[in-house]
Amino acid sequence: MSETKALTPTRRRAVQALLSAASFEEAAEKARIRPETLWRWLGHDKGFQRSLKEERRKLRAANCTPPKALPRSLWRRWRRRCRTRRSPEVRVEASKATLKLPLSNSTS
Repeated sequence: MSETKALTPTRRRAVQALLSAASFEEAAEKARIRPETLWRWLGHDKGFQRSLKEERRKLRAANCTPPKALPRSLWRRWRRRCRTRRSPEVRVEASKATLKLPLSNSTS
């Protein structure tokens, strides 16, 4: 596949499935392709690899952008939770949990 060619709808679906599935097999199932095909794309398709890397970067940036009004008392907790190498879903949940924490005694 040409590196400049856009991904097919099936490959785009596979990229999204890899980002949201709990396992490789689940990703293949969500993308409606065989696991062998997904492995081949991951190993030999530079355009697919580049798209997956870019989508992961976008997801990481979206999940790790600090909320605009985050109080200083929660900033360190938020950063610590955001820097983990866990799945994007775990980071999103960590960010949501941080935002639900009570504010410190800064109600002056």
